[in-house]
Amino acid sequence: MQKYRLIYGVIWLIAVIAYSIPWAQADGETFTGWAFTIPFSLTYLIGLLFGLIVLISKKWSFGLSLASGILMIVGVAGGVGGAMVGQMVGELAGREFIALPGIGFAFLWSIIYTVVAPVVGKKMKEKSYKSIA
Repeated sequence: MQKYRLIYGVIWLIAVIAYSIPWAQADGETFTGWAFTIPFSLTYLIGLLFGLIVLISKKWSFGLSLASGILMIVGVAGGVGGAMVGQMVGELAGREFIALPGIGFAFLWSIIYTVVAPVVGKKMKEKSYKSIA
């Protein structure tokens, strides 16, 4: 049980790190997922909170982990859309806007999380039932 909980915790922590590394830079100011395109960064944050609920309570481990990953993907995809709009507006305004590799890592990790976390969450829940019996 503890092994799967630890694996889930590491997967979730990497998702938090992916949200915390720089996603874009505008005129020298760096933005992470925490301060990016607001409606979409909130979906990533909600996904992180769902993952934390699974980690702490082990309830709805498969479904909530899957929903968590999907929300993260939507959040990063929206962030990519926001970065593209930022680049267009930056070009028109004569400002520099650069999408940084962090947004790509966050997108990749969101996909990995969506596939791996529900399986690990389900194993975590199964193992806890077997240890009780």
